[in-house]
Amino acid sequence: MNSDVTSIRWPDNMALVSARELILRLLGTAHRPLRWVEMTNALGQFSSDARVACEWLMNHGYIAPLRVADGAVRSVEVGWTLADKGLVWARAHGALLTARAMGASGVPG
Repeated sequence: MNSDVTSIRWPDNMALVSARELILRLLGTAHRPLRWVEMTNALGQFSSDARVACEWLMNHGYIAPLRVADGAVRSVEVGWTLADKGLVWARAHGALLTARAMGASGVPG
């Protein structure tokens, strides 16, 4: 039997629930909004489920994309952060990095 954790095949719904929770925890403990590539790199084995999980979290008010105008009519996505419901979830699950937990430099200490 292979003991490699990455070889575990989660049922699709379990993988999506786990990916959603990991995304919320990741954004809650980040000291700044995260770009898509940063999130998928941090999610590792769940990265294939990240797009579906992010879409669900965004559609249900847990996360929000941050956009900045690029001078044209369109906007450019620059990162992801917790929305109101995501902040409530992260606070309730101990997954929110607060200003109190940050050092004077803004780095967790």
